[in-house]
Amino acid sequence: MTQCARVVAALFISTVGTFIMAQDSSGGHLVIVGGGLRPDNRAVFEKLVEFAGGPEAARFVVLPTASVSTVDSYDVCKYLMTYGVAAERSEVLLVTQQNAATSVADEAILAKVRAATGVFLSGGDQRRLVRLLTKADGSDTPLLAEIRNVYARGGVIGGTSAGASAQSATMLAVSGLHDLLIDEGLDSLDFGITSHTDQRGLLLTQGFGFFKSGIVDQHFTQFRGRLGRLTRATADSGVPFGFGIDENTALLVASDGPIQIAGAGAVTIVKPGEARGVDGPCGFKISDVSVSMLSAGDTFDPVSGAVTIDPIKPLLVREKAEYDGNFLINDIAGGGAVPFALVAGLAENTAEVQESLSIKFHGSYMHGYRYTFRKRPTTKAYGGIIDEKWTYSVVDVQLDIVPIATGLEPAEKHRPVDVPEGELGEALTAIAFRGVMPVDQQHRFRPDDAITRGEFACALARSAHLPASHLASPSIQDLDKEKFETAEIRRVVASGWMQLDAAQRFQPDSKVSGSDAATALKKLVAMGAPSTDADMAKKLETLQNLGDEPVTRSQIGQLLFGILLPSLKK
Repeated sequence: MTQCARVVAALFISTVGTFIMAQDSSGGHLVIVGGGLRPDNRAVFEKLVEFAGGPEAARFVVLPTASVSTVDSYDVCKYLMTYGVAAERSEVLLVTQQNAATSVADEAILAKVRAATGVFLSGGDQRRLVRLLTKADGSDTPLLAEIRNVYARGGVIGGTSAGASAQSATMLAVSGLHDLLIDEGLDSLDFGITSHTDQRGLLLTQGFGFFKSGIVDQHFTQFRGRLGRLTRATADSGVPFGFGIDENTALLVASDGPIQIAGAGAVTIVKPGEARGVDGPCGFKISDVSVSMLSAGDTFDPVSGAVTIDPIKPLLVREKAEYDGNFLINDIAGGGAVPFALVAGLAENTAEVQESLSIKFHGSYMHGYRYTFRKRPTTKAYGGIIDEKWTYSVVDVQLDIVPIATGLEPAEKHRPVDVPEGELGEALTAIAFRGVMPVDQQHRFRPDDAITRGEFACALARSAHLPASHLASPSIQDLDKEKFETAEIRRVVASGWMQLDAAQRFQPDSKVSGSDAATALKKLVAMGAPSTDADMAKKLETLQNLGDEPVTRSQIGQLLFGILLPSLKK
């Protein structure tokens, strides 16, 4: 992590308050669910009701505010009935995007929250949830203030998916991206903390701050790339722990005690080492990350870092390991890959190391990251039957992440051979490694070549989250439908960033003019691309003034570096 990135992260943390390791000194509880809560999850629902005062005394209000639908919120009320909460003692409060401006101060709604012993925040988009329940200056609306009072007087705050992420002080805000094909883990490792959802990288914002022990991520081993995303978020923000919660699984958090795991899946706890990572032109690297995967009945103390394993799961010993040797895990970002690495690769294996990869290719060029999971002297693994299912817990595995490029070699071996020394060369190297403007098969960036329309369109598509739908894109007559780059060009055209000619041709091999390049790059900046370069507007105007004159790959590479990776500047 560069000094500049550390300053940015420190400034961000200062806006959300100083982290403390223990929860608030109220008598309240939190039930933080990783999404996909099933109605038959007795362990979670019974605790939710217990923390609200028991079936006879509990009174719940459910907020659908994060979602565009109220269906799931009404389902929560229905599920609570099966656990003894009478129908008249749970209610959906219709605080939505359409009416939040007035409903967050509606006295009738506030009175219902005052009478409640439990609040449940449904899933959806955590950005929407926080935006609607806080004022423009980040302070509480009357509704959020009353929700805090429920917790302060000993009630329970529950939440699932978006309602889980929003409970932490530093919130992972990325959700609902236009491009669901994006591997957010690889994206986070490549681009670090950004300032806008549509920009490549990792967006961290202010959450509600009920949960103060770390960052919450949800749908953790079900969705792509969550380990890389949570590792980078935790490392860059300076937060002590990251908690990745599986679907149908929950953290049960008491204000004065350790955190308990409940439900069907696992919670992955990430703790970066002292170094907290180093960013550079050839990618992000981090070592000595502690990764633990806990399951039902286990507890974690965020003050001491101590883990207590449910005694029903005995310690696993090497002599009885099921496997002997390293697995080939070529997509650690895939669903279920991380538990497989920790359990089959290490807990049930005599091997000391489990190697795995997260890669992305751009034509003949490939880049990504090697994840190495390693047993330490302190690593322990446990397994036993809980709820008629064999369940594992793995404690304190070391994780190292290093960047790689074509041939799975260290990224440094694939620096462009034809870029100059100094800041310009480092900028072009950074853009090349991340596949925005990759090198050719001879490792050449070709900085002095005029950039083609096809190359420029691909670079734009790799610089922002553009809509993925092909339906909005007109038919393009001169593109090969089977080429990898065609889908990227279609996105750029559909977004209006580049135009077709009168014959509906894109002309991918033609040179890009300065005016066309400037017009598209201004749109990229307007999306919210973070730029610390005070001269960016002037540089784009200079480009615009070139008119029909072609521009070089070096010129475009420098500008994209300034837009996408300002934290790497010295």
